[in-house]
Amino acid sequence: MPNYVMIRPYGPLWVVLAGCLIHGVLDLFGHADLAWPADLAMAAIVFRFSAQWGVVRGVRQVRLLAMLHVGFLWAGWRLPVRRRRPGRAGGDDWSAGYAPVHALGIGFFATMLIGMASRVSLGHSGRKLEADALIWGLFWTVQGVAAVRVLPDLAPSLPAAMITLAGLLWLLVFGLWAWKFAPMYWRPRVDGKPG
Repeated sequence: MPNYVMIRPYGPLWVVLAGCLIHGVLDLFGHADLAWPADLAMAAIVFRFSAQWGVVRGVRQVRLLAMLHVGFLWAGWRLPVRRRRPGRAGGDDWSAGYAPVHALGIGFFATMLIGMASRVSLGHSGRKLEADALIWGLFWTVQGVAAVRVLPDLAPSLPAAMITLAGLLWLLVFGLWAWKFAPMYWRPRVDGKPG
């Protein structure tokens, strides 16, 4: 991207690592409900990174970069959303169910996988580093898959069939991705270079 200033926030990344460790230790000893300050701090840092790295600009200009930005936003959203929250005034507990896990697993990791694996596959096969309409469509379908899988946990009144739909869409996305990219792995580079 033109006029891009490289930002390498090593200090805040160490804070995120420390937050992950604090969260993990508290969860391990059954006190995950006490991890929320670390989770909020990590979410704030992740969202700050996204703003500094130019999420809006990336989405408008470079699709492969936009995929990484959007995946990172899923991680930021997941951090403050815990599986169980302390009871409300009426004594009822609110549960996010497995929504945080799926926000991280599908929203963050699957989005990053589509973005990074596409970029690496295109680059190592000698192709232009651009997300065509199919890759871009698969990326947005993954966002839909994540939302469709997360929503039934956040709103239990939604039909459980949404979980099955999310699974089928997941298979479709990665099946189409493999159909497009698998041949690149056994064919020579299109630019004639070795590799």
